[in-house]
Order: sequence, then structure tokens, then C-alpha cells
Amino acid sequence: MAESTNPLLVKQLTAADFNPARFVQDATEQCVGGLELRQHRQQIQLIADSTSNELKKNVYRNYQQFIHTAKEIQYLEGEMYQLSHQLTEQRSLLSSLCGPPPATALQSPPTEEPPPPTTPRPAAPDDLEERRRQLLQLMERVEGAAHIREVPSRYQLYESDLVELDQDTHTALQRVHGYLFNDALMMAVWLPDRRGRVRYKFEALFALDSVAVVNMRDVGSLKNAFKLLMFPETRVFQCATQKIKEEWLEIVDRTKRSKMDAERKQQSARQKRGGGAAVAPAPAESESAAESAPAEPPVGAAAIPEPLFIAEWLLEAPEDLDVFLAQREFEAALALLGRAREAAAPLPDSEARVQQLRSQLAGRRQHLTEALMAELRVEAGRSLQGGPRATRRALQLLIRLGHAGQACRLFLERRSALLRHELKQVKISMMTQLFVHRLSAVVFTSLADTTREFQRAFAAHPNCASALVVWARQELTNFMGTFNKQVFTAKVSLATLAECVTAIRSQADRLREAGLDVRQELDTALLRPVERAVTDARQKQLEAVRLRAAEDRWRPTNLQHAAGVARFQAEMRELGLPAAEQLPDESCRVPLTANTLQFCRSFLSLATELGRLSGGDLTPTVEDALAAVLLAQLQHAQQALQQERYRSERATVLTNGRFLLDELLRAAEQRYRDATGRPCPPMASLRTERSKFPDL
Repeated sequence: MAESTNPLLVKQLTAADFNPARFVQDATEQCVGGLELRQHRQQIQLIADSTSNELKKNVYRNYQQFIHTAKEIQYLEGEMYQLSHQLTEQRSLLSSLCGPPPATALQSPPTEEPPPPTTPRPAAPDDLEERRRQLLQLMERVEGAAHIREVPSRYQLYESDLVELDQDTHTALQRVHGYLFNDALMMAVWLPDRRGRVRYKFEALFALDSVAVVNMRDVGSLKNAFKLLMFPETRVFQCATQKIKEEWLEIVDRTKRSKMDAERKQQSARQKRGGGAAVAPAPAESESAAESAPAEPPVGAAAIPEPLFIAEWLLEAPEDLDVFLAQREFEAALALLGRAREAAAPLPDSEARVQQLRSQLAGRRQHLTEALMAELRVEAGRSLQGGPRATRRALQLLIRLGHAGQACRLFLERRSALLRHELKQVKISMMTQLFVHRLSAVVFTSLADTTREFQRAFAAHPNCASALVVWARQELTNFMGTFNKQVFTAKVSLATLAECVTAIRSQADRLREAGLDVRQELDTALLRPVERAVTDARQKQLEAVRLRAAEDRWRPTNLQHAAGVARFQAEMRELGLPAAEQLPDESCRVPLTANTLQFCRSFLSLATELGRLSGGDLTPTVEDALAAVLLAQLQHAQQALQQERYRSERATVLTNGRFLLDELLRAAEQRYRDATGRPCPPMASLRTERSKFPDL
């Protein structure tokens, strides 16, 4: 804790029997007035801040241990999943060993068809009608479960109400109803606001081969619960009583075992039917001859089909894919999936084993796709650090799976989230230029990185380029919204505005080097606000010309002394008016009026700033504004020549007019050309006004 905190208060807050209500009541009784309460609150806030800092330090101190623990948990999860598969296989093997041995090709063929398997028993006509009636009743109670009847051999074995629990906290999530069929497991969600026969809504249907029901010990408030494992997710359900839980575990296990036995007996029966066409064994006295010479099939006998051979690695491919997915070895999973699909392609579809294998491979492919999409998906609490390269692995694998469209969408959504996260780190500064420079650097750097990574990942999918363009336009629109709020305000000067616009234009030009040209979109977004800013600057300059003209008496400027002359010459040299350096006379006077000198300063600055804003559709507005302001100053001089009261100052008026047209106009055109790289025709046309100011 910090040294400035009260140790007694800390001890009181950290006591085992601390009561917040009593603490607040005592504090309000002991403190007199609002000042003491605020001081008490500040002390508590100091303790809270100190505690938070200590917790952060502990997290940083043990960060490597957190990472190591997470890796260990992930590794143990994969090991437990493999162990579960091995136990299931061993249990199936023991069940097959304990049962009657299958008939071999050396035994005598039966004279009649083998009896059907006893478990599960085929439905008698009355049983079949009863099971159909059960499915019809189920469809009446469960909304969206009409497809359950698409499998003719499916029938219901068990059902009960369940409560789904959170896997970590074991808190109740929702009320569900479970249905167990002979080949699948269905979950339906309870509809609390429904009345009538429909009380549940279909949620999910799991193939019985792809799920495992695991018992959970009763710990604390967790009682009568079991865990349902279906890769890659796990769900926890709670039963009403211990008996219902035991029935679920027993019936699911018995059903899976019966299904495996039935498939094994069907395969054995097919093998026996294939060997039944062989020649019957000879009598006992000719057994040696029969063993020494192979029996030839009788004339007219049908050809015996050979059993289909499937490589062992191909049959084990689904389980190997589960292991790779559990260990997050996505590259190995994709490679094995490609080999397995290629090896299974030429196999005939009539074989049940081939159909099952292809169904399992399709399911693992979907699981791999979902896992890769989860890597790219933006979720709360997940770190967004790492930039585009952090998602390159999942992006490339998802594209190889044939989901380029979804990969493109998820990639751009992730880049948008990362950009928003980076923009939150940019603090609004009192200096508008500094804020705009930082903001534009973040936005356009993100656009450039995204463009490069997009071109690298989707080079073979040019159809996805339109998504990048739409995404970039949306992000640019969001950026311009923030830019307009900060820059186009009454407090921002024209010089600051010109610098900010120049900064984002230069960023857009650099983005073009990365392969994305947004300059046209940027100029379109800037057109209206910059036009308003130029128009406002024009009106302010014309108003300033009018006000200064009302006070102008056409008197030469007195520089007072040699130091003033030196400052004047340095200023004119800096403004780009070297001819004005020769104007001071021996009496330190300049034939230019104070109005003319002030106008030269403001107009040259205006030419520079508007030149930086000029470009595209803004060019006519900028050039007309410059010409209008200079023409207003020239008209002021022309009006003075026509007024009788300034007859004695006629020479001064002519000198100022010629200076504006000869020197100031040349300097303004040069500044505009330096900023834009092109001349300004409207300003050049003002040289026709030179005839109104003849030489003396």
C-alpha cells in the first residue's frame, strides 16, 4: 500500500468480518460536513488505486507462469481427449471379445440365413407403429423437429428434462429436454412463453458416434450432472434425480454398444454370404485331397465379390484429425484431411463404411473450418496485438479450404477492430496539427498494412478486391468524420487547416505506393468543407480590406530611424519583395502606406495557404478568391485617384498601385506556383489594371 494511506483504514477494509453497510454508516456519523466525507473518500480511492497497482504488478510478475499454465492445460486437454478415444476403443474391443466368435471361412456355411441381431431388435409391425406414433408426438411438442422423421429406421429410446450448466461456474444457463434415439441425440430448448402442445424448440442433433457421455462427481452444489463431449465443444447437463442420471449413462452406453455390435454382425454376415458360394467340404475320406488341391467353383456359379480393402491409416484419419485439432496443429490437420479425401475419392459409394468415412471427414473438415474462423473472429477479451501477420496462418489455411469469401470478411473485420483499438490510444491534443498528424499516421498506416497483407493473401482471388475497396472507403469515411470535427471549426486558423489538409493528402499519396488509391475519395470528402473554409477566408479578407480602406489617409510610412529601415528591408526580403528594399529615403520614409504594407503581408500569407488547399475541383474556388481580394485592394486605390480630397496624395496613390501590380502580384504568383506547381490565370489577368496607374 502507498505510504500516504491510513494504516488503520487499510486494516479495517481488509478485515475478515468487514461489513460495507456498517462501514458507510459509521463514516457518515463520524465525518462532519461534506469536506471530511470527500477527504475520507479520497483516502479510500488511494487504497483502491494502490491495490489495483499491486495486482497489476503481480500479474506482470507472474505473466510467464500464466502462459506456461495455459499451454499445459491445452496439452492436457488434448491428452485427455486421446485417452477418451483409446478407452472407447478398448471397451468396444472387450465387448467384441466377450461375445460369440464370428463365423470364419473355414466353418461350414449355414443352411439358412443367420438370425438377425438381437440388440437392437428390429421393430415388429405393432412396435413400428408405436415408434412412429412417438415420433409424431415428439414433432407436435418440439418446434422445428420435422426433419427427425427423414431417417425411416430411427426411433426414440429415452427422454427427460435437463438443465444446462455453465462449464466453468456450474451456474444454470437454460432448461432443455433431451431425446435419445437409436442413432442420434437431440436437445430441445424449453419455451417459457408458449402455451399449448408446442413447449420446446429444436436446438441441435448429434450423431451418436460423435458424442460421449461422461459422468461427473457430485461436488458442492453440482449434483446429478454429466458431461456431453462432442468435438470441439463440451456441454454440462444436470438431471432432476440420481436415478435419471444413471438411466442416461446406462442407456446411452448400451445404445452405442448395441449399434457397434449390430454393425459388426452385419459385416460378419456379409463376409459369410461372400464365402457361402465356395464348394462344400469333401467327405472325411477325401479331406486330404481337398486340402491339397483348391476347390474349383461349379459351372454356372456366380462370381464371389472380394471384400473392399480400406487402408488402416484412412480408417483412423478421423481420430487423428481430432487429435490435431485438439492440439491446434491446423497445418497437419489440413494436410491429413487432403490426403484422406483424395484416398477416399475412388472408393464406391455403395459401401456403408465408405459412406461413414466420408461423413466423418466432412464433419472434421467443418470443425477445422470453424476453428480457423474462430482464430480470425474478433471476440471480447481477446488480444488484438500482432498486426496482420498474426492472422496470416489461419487466413491462408481457411483460403486453402475454399472459404476465401469468409476469410476476407473476417480478416477485414479484424483489421477494423484493430484500427479502432489503435485510434483509442491517440489522445486528443490541444494542438490540432499534432493530433491530425498522429491520427492520419495511424489510419493510413493501417490501410497500407492491410492492403499489402490482403494482396499477399488473396492474390489468387481477384474477386475479393472489391471487398477491400469497400472496407477502405468505410474506414476513410470514419476517419473524415473525426477529422472534420477537429479541423473545420471556427477556432482553427486557415494556416492550421492548410497544414492538416496537406498532411492527410501526403498520407494518401504514400498509400498509393502500397497499391490502394484513395486520393479521389479524399478530395471528394474534402470538397465541401474546404470550399466553405475558402469562402469564409475570402469574406474575411474583403472585410479587412474595406475596414483598412476606410481608415487609409494615403500617407507614406515613417520608419523613424536606421534600425527601423533595417527591419523593414529584412521583412520585405523574407516576403519575397526585394524591390521594396530600395524604397526608403534619407529621412527614413517609405512611399508605401501602412494599409499597403499590411495588405502585402496578409495577401502573401493567403496565397500560400490557399495554394496548399488548392487541387482538383477546389482550384477555381481558390484562384477566384485570390483574384477577388487583390482586385478589391486595387479598386480602393483607383477610387482614391478619382476623389478630389486626395489630389495632393496622387503620387503616393500611384506608387502604391504600381507596387501592388508589379511587385506584390509577382510574389503572390510565385508563392502559388511553389505550392501547386501551376500558374494562377485569374491573378495574371489583373495585370490589365496596370494602365490605370500610369508612371509619373
